[in-house]
Amino acid sequence: MKANFFTTLATLAVSAFAAPQVSAAGGLVERQVPNPLGNLGGANAPGVPGGLGGIGGGEPPAVPGDVGGVDGETPSAPADIGGVDGLIVIITGLTGDLTTGFGNIGDLAGQVDSGDSTPEEVQPTIVNELLVIQLNLERIVTQLTGQAGIPVAGADVDRLVAALDALVNVLLANVTLLVTILGISPQLISILHSVFTLLSNVLFLVTGIVAAVVPGLLVSLSPLLAALGNAVLAPLLTIVAGLVAGLAGI
Repeated sequence: MKANFFTTLATLAVSAFAAPQVSAAGGLVERQVPNPLGNLGGANAPGVPGGLGGIGGGEPPAVPGDVGGVDGETPSAPADIGGVDGLIVIITGLTGDLTTGFGNIGDLAGQVDSGDSTPEEVQPTIVNELLVIQLNLERIVTQLTGQAGIPVAGADVDRLVAALDALVNVLLANVTLLVTILGISPQLISILHSVFTLLSNVLFLVTGIVAAVVPGLLVSLSPLLAALGNAVLAPLLTIVAGLVAGLAGI
């Protein structure tokens, strides 16, 4: 049963790449089928300069003191995150930061929904809030990059999956509400593309630290894939669909 579920889930992810993409101008453009993990933190991924140490083909970011003959210093190892408990605290804290940011955005979207403001009036402030959300995601990507694997017991795997599930749902629910009320613009598409790319990077890094989380994470991502039917969100969600396809072994 589980095998059939993951096969179906992965098939949905792959089929997302073959669907026509809706451009910002409302027309359809041809979508090329990418490598499922080829743009996760790679050189072309916005918001992650230089990629994540070779993930998706990007070059690893330069480390001060790691250039031979310059200062001869050995690059320091990433700071200890405190095992699985520390990792859960990091993910939970990120979810809290996103909830706060989207709460501010929700207030502005509510003003548009009530007719007190126009989308054009609130968009600059919303863009600033999204940039803060992007910075929070970038901070976690940096914190998790280079972390060694952690042996985790079954109960702790469930706790970590629950934390990741909350993160994914906060982001998806709020972005859906945002574009439903305000619509979409090229500027918002650009920022949200970066946000979803960074989310994929966070999830991918977590699976590298705790491999046992993959089956539960695939289940958590299934509602996100179901939202691929939304023509506005589909071009953004295919980023995470690529992660699902990669994790499922397609």
